[in-house]
Amino acid sequence: MEGEEKKDKAEAVEILGGSSYQLVCEGQSADDSTSAERTLRILEGTGSALTIVRGEAVTDSSSEESCEDTFQERFTQFYEKYTRGLQMVLLEMDLSQIGELANALIDTRARRARIYVIGNGGSAAAASHIAADFSNVKHDNDRFAFRITSLADNVAAFSAASNDFGYESGFVNPLRGRLDPGDLVIAISSSGNSRNVVDALQYANSQGASTWAIVGFTGGALEQCAEHSVYIPTAVGQYGFMEDVTSILNHILSIFIYEEDSKSTMLKEDA
Repeated sequence: MEGEEKKDKAEAVEILGGSSYQLVCEGQSADDSTSAERTLRILEGTGSALTIVRGEAVTDSSSEESCEDTFQERFTQFYEKYTRGLQMVLLEMDLSQIGELANALIDTRARRARIYVIGNGGSAAAASHIAADFSNVKHDNDRFAFRITSLADNVAAFSAASNDFGYESGFVNPLRGRLDPGDLVIAISSSGNSRNVVDALQYANSQGASTWAIVGFTGGALEQCAEHSVYIPTAVGQYGFMEDVTSILNHILSIFIYEEDSKSTMLKEDA
């Protein structure tokens, strides 16, 4: 036994020298005590410290806290990177395009013409959001009301047209019979290449409607066929920035127009 302990001690000096360790003996048997005492004898003279603890194992929470801190640091770094990227996209926007769309919305309302918004996936959600915000009249005067509809909201009509005539007809068919010259159609697409959205805008052009595209990435076919467009400067695949900015645009336009309406109301009251 002594020979084995000398050999073990020599290896311990080489590997563990100068470190501190805690040996946890979860049991109370004689074998446990003998094992712990043998380990203590081996470490004598290695410059290492060993504490024998009896009872339940002690959990070191510092490693868990360290992992949590590391996760929080990674999240913070990502948050800062993402918000910087979003800010850059907003700063690179062409404000003249947004201003023209605001004016087109006000002009369409003044003529009591209708506005239709279309899109797929996240863009369908954006279309619903835009229609909801603009149809919620905030002044007690009907002249400030928008006649606006999201064609993405009518799932029955969209799926029936897609099923019966092909996916590319999903928005064209709902426009037939309701679109008049002078109406405004706004199509939203990250890639600008969604066939059902492109076909709907082409149909709207043929009916004398005013057409607008809100696009990202490279603009795609939608930007080419729309009379007017708002381009969101995003790299291909940056759906997050595209959808974030679309939502921000909605709020900028709707709140700006509300404030313009408020000034108009105040001027009338003063007169």
